[in-house]
Amino acid sequence: MRAPRPVCTFALGDLLFGVEAMRVVEVTRRHALAPMPLAPRAVRGLINLRGRILPAVDLRGCLGLDPIPAGEGPILVIRCSEGDFGLLVDEVRDVLMLDPSLIEPRPAHARGSTAELVEGVCPLLDRLLLLLDVPRVLRVAFFESTAQPAGAGGASVSSRRDLP
Repeated sequence: MRAPRPVCTFALGDLLFGVEAMRVVEVTRRHALAPMPLAPRAVRGLINLRGRILPAVDLRGCLGLDPIPAGEGPILVIRCSEGDFGLLVDEVRDVLMLDPSLIEPRPAHARGSTAELVEGVCPLLDRLLLLLDVPRVLRVAFFESTAQPAGAGGASVSSRRDLP
């Protein structure tokens, strides 16, 4: 039997997401967001975290949902190989110890912007936990737009793809 996997969970509307707890550097209250000129839609601005300037990614923007109203909701500071960033969420929940044998890969037939950002799912007693693919969230936030107007097909690519 493999060791339980600690996952930090958070809500986004009615959806329950999780990220590996080891990726979460800290949970902080909403900071003032400094504008980031020419930023993609999902990047709501920059936060100053004790002298470190981090982009603030609105996961709702990546999913094509209405953004969180300014000044509401906490920020998860996430670390990944691409660098640290703030992830704007509705509500931080618990850290769950998941049995790795219960984690299933994302269903192959799943489609849409939510499915594209999920690496796996774990059924809980009362709902489904969606495990976030953190590197994919960053790629979508900075280089792709999965948010489509009604009736649009396929993901569009940002014209800022050539920027660092």
